[in-house]
Amino acid sequence: MEEGEGRPGAVFATFEDGRRVRARVLFADPREDLALLRLAAPAPAEGYATARLGSSEELAVGQEVFAIGNPFGLGHTVSRGIVSAVDRTRVLRNPALPVLQLDAAINVGNSGGPLFNLDGELVGIVTARVSDTPLGKAEGIAFALPIDHVRAFLRAVSEDGIQRSGMIGLQGSALVRPPPEVRALGYRTGILVEGVYRGYPAHAAGLRRGDVIVALRGKRLDALAGSRRPEAVLDALQQSVRALFPGETLAVTVVRDGAPMNFALEVAAARPAEQAKLDAEALFGILLADGTDVPTIAGPGPRAMAHRRFARRIRRLRGARIVDVMGRKVERLEDLAEVCTEIRDLLERSGGQLRVAVTVESRGGRRVRWVIPVLGS
Repeated sequence: MEEGEGRPGAVFATFEDGRRVRARVLFADPREDLALLRLAAPAPAEGYATARLGSSEELAVGQEVFAIGNPFGLGHTVSRGIVSAVDRTRVLRNPALPVLQLDAAINVGNSGGPLFNLDGELVGIVTARVSDTPLGKAEGIAFALPIDHVRAFLRAVSEDGIQRSGMIGLQGSALVRPPPEVRALGYRTGILVEGVYRGYPAHAAGLRRGDVIVALRGKRLDALAGSRRPEAVLDALQQSVRALFPGETLAVTVVRDGAPMNFALEVAAARPAEQAKLDAEALFGILLADGTDVPTIAGPGPRAMAHRRFARRIRRLRGARIVDVMGRKVERLEDLAEVCTEIRDLLERSGGQLRVAVTVESRGGRRVRWVIPVLGS
């Protein structure tokens, strides 16, 4: 793909046979490093060849793959390697997104190129490489988005043009010191399942109240969180779920009656009201109350707990309603969800630094305008 000369935003696709076709960007997500484009209709005699999609879930460490790209503008180039790791996290802008690690030669110009298995099936899209690090020069470390995740991205965008966060439908609290039967298995942290919502993925998979979640995708919670702080442990679960699109699977390990058990949860799409609650916690660190369609502050969420003064102020505003965000009137949770979508776009353009004006109304009718930092996405 290339930018059109003289026209900012104009995009063209150049094919191996020399054809150059105008394209239109339908949707782009910088955190995913993915975009959906529509090419101009081809001539009847030409058409567009398509790749056969494989399954990244079936990839195994050590399996051979090959990447195609245009490194340094040299032209169509193929490089071969193996899958070095699967479900690698903390490497992209979206740190919770699990990606494939490979050792194929990847250079500038390979990003966005396809990754194939030996059956010629598309199993990933090359997205990044590691070159220089504080520890020295790196070689043979590159990453690709799994095709199953890309497929879910396309499905999520094509259905309504709006990305919905994933959700699994459970309520839990962090355990800094888990019960003895959990510690006996070597786990230092966990999340106690306090409630499972009927009809949602956690319930459908068989999770129960009283289970202790100790690992996600085979990785211990304390390792994913990078800390034993309660807010970090909860955030690890929330970010792991949010990194997936509806229809993707999250592997969860729990301890029940002293024994580990594995479950596969098919992530569901958050409804607009649920999306607003997820966004309020992710962006502002504010937990919203259940049982009401009005965005009502219930207290500070895990992200706010790392900022003590901020968390204290949220506590003082318990019971207050959010009535305005960035000058937009907010009456229902659905209104807040729409504004939060805009805030995410602004956050990307601002390079991750953003403050927004929020007006809340106390139970007594007193309104307070509050300029707060956006904590994340």
